[in-house]
Amino acid sequence: MKFNLKIITLITNFLFLVACTYIPEKIEPTSTIQVNISTSSATPKPTFTSEPTKTLTVVPTNTPWATKDILAQFGVFGGDGGWDYYAFIGGHTPKWILYTDGQFIFQKRDSNNNIWFEETTLNTSQICFFLSQVEKNGFFTLEFDDSSASQVGIPTANPIYKFDNTTQFSEGGSYYVLQVNGSKHRQLHVYSQYIQYLVSDAKQVFNFFDNYYPPSDLIKYDAKFMLLRIEEGFGNSIYLTPTPNIQTWPNDLPSLAVLKKDNIETEASPYFSSEISQVLITGEMVERIFESFSNKLTYRLFQSEDKVYYVAVRPLLPHETLNDFSSFPKEKEFDLSFSCSN
Repeated sequence: MKFNLKIITLITNFLFLVACTYIPEKIEPTSTIQVNISTSSATPKPTFTSEPTKTLTVVPTNTPWATKDILAQFGVFGGDGGWDYYAFIGGHTPKWILYTDGQFIFQKRDSNNNIWFEETTLNTSQICFFLSQVEKNGFFTLEFDDSSASQVGIPTANPIYKFDNTTQFSEGGSYYVLQVNGSKHRQLHVYSQYIQYLVSDAKQVFNFFDNYYPPSDLIKYDAKFMLLRIEEGFGNSIYLTPTPNIQTWPNDLPSLAVLKKDNIETEASPYFSSEISQVLITGEMVERIFESFSNKLTYRLFQSEDKVYYVAVRPLLPHETLNDFSSFPKEKEFDLSFSCSN
């Protein structure tokens, strides 16, 4: 099964925005399929895909920072849709993520479905307690087999689900990813449309990850690096109702025309037209620019000098690089720098 579906044109993005406004944990559009579960067969409807508008191959860029190893994470990833557009407002980012050094980042969302990140630090004993709860809830022993989904797109033989003849199957949606890395590692996928069909043991594991909250207070995530997506004109805002207000770009910041000249290539570059630039923001300017977006991952219209721009900011997480962000998680094996043995 191909989880990281990123091939889509700007036209598809526009049409998608006509229909809806993005909600970070909202389920991606899916098509329903009638399945005879007695024979576990399905005839999926064809899914439209197309090539990016540009054939540019991203040239590897030396990421100017050291990345961190992920110990555990939980979130919604994959699915059909405009990845390149939503990656800049928190699409396909973890609901929470724990790094091996104890840094814990939690995704929050306001009433307008704008998201931001907060963080805390777990000490070794708290990390070990978390890992013990992972074991206790059956994460590593849960029977799991999604091979049927790989073959026909429908997980009718996966033992984590119990379907019946009334089930409406679908394809093209997102997956919840439950992941633990390290010397003992595993990654489980729960299709977003099928949570109600989880068997009791699977539901227990899912609920543990879904409801996990750190034992210490959260503070604002202090990102060291940020991507600024700058598009000349009104961009996709012409499809939003009501159309966002045009704000004035702060005079104490470099103009958007000046910033736009520092365009770099990233994972999203092949999907963007020449009107869109991506700029890497570092140092003190990260916080200052983020304040112009009310410290939220969102698109806004700005008047800068004599032009209007459609702009988004994307703080990068400690494991992300310019050529690998908002991607479907990869399971990883490595030795931990600490021991949880008594």
